[in-house]
Amino acid sequence: MSFLTFGVSVQCKNKEHDNQDKFGSVTVKSPSGKEVLVAAVADGVSMCFKGEIASYNAVRYVLNWAAVYFSTNEFNVAEIPNEFDKLITNINQNLNHHSSLKNKKQQLDGYSPYSSTTLSCVITDGDKILYFNIGDSSIYELKHYSTTNIMSKSNHVTASGHLVSFVGGIDADSLDIRYIESEFDNSAVYFLCTDGMNNQIDFNIDSDEFRKFNQRLLSADTRTNGITVLKGMVEYVLSKDEHDDITALVVKGKQI
Repeated sequence: MSFLTFGVSVQCKNKEHDNQDKFGSVTVKSPSGKEVLVAAVADGVSMCFKGEIASYNAVRYVLNWAAVYFSTNEFNVAEIPNEFDKLITNINQNLNHHSSLKNKKQQLDGYSPYSSTTLSCVITDGDKILYFNIGDSSIYELKHYSTTNIMSKSNHVTASGHLVSFVGGIDADSLDIRYIESEFDNSAVYFLCTDGMNNQIDFNIDSDEFRKFNQRLLSADTRTNGITVLKGMVEYVLSKDEHDDITALVVKGKQI
C-alpha cells in the first residue's frame, strides 16, 4: 500500500522565539517488500533550554530509527512498542547529555535547564496502525461523518495546564509512553498536530468551523492540495489569536 503525507509548520505569531515545532515522515520497504510509514510531530517546550533542538532531534532520531529498523524487520505490533521504548529512552538520554554539555547559562525562574519536547507518532503498514504519544500534542482520526480523538493531552497535562509528560529533562523510568493499536482505515485521515493547532479548532464533526476543513482534508489527493487545506487551517487559527507555534501533519492512504 502507498501513503500520502503532507504537513505545515508556522512560527508563533509574535515571533518571540524560533519555531520549536518539527515534523517529518518516512516510508520504508520491509524485507518482504511491504511499505511501512512512520510519521512524527514534536513540540519543543518553550520554558526550557532550546526547545527547537529537542524537537528537531526527536523527529530526526525517530525517522532514522525507522529507516534502519524496518529495512531489516517486518511490521509487528507486538514487537514495535518494546523497540520504540528503547528509542525514546535513548532520545531522552541524548537530550539530557546535550543540555549538560551546552547549557552553561543561569536559568530564569520557572525555566528548565534541559531541552525538552513532546512527541506524537503513527506507525502503519496499511493494515494495522500504532499510535504513540508523550505530551500535549494530539492525534485524530478524521472521517466524513465522525472524528475520533485518538491521543490527547488530557493524560499529560494537569488541571492548571502544567505539562507533566515529555522527552528530555526527565529520568528514564519516569517517561510516560502511551500506545494504542488499531486497524488502518484507507478512507480516513490521520491528523497529528501540536497544541497550537488544536487550541483554537473544535475537532467536532458537528462544528461548522471544522467540518469544512475535515471534508477538504478527506478529498485532498495530492500533497499540494493537502498543504493548501492546512494553510487555510493555520490562517483560521491565527485569526483566533493563537500565539503558539502551529504544526500539523496528515497521513492517509493514497487512492490508486
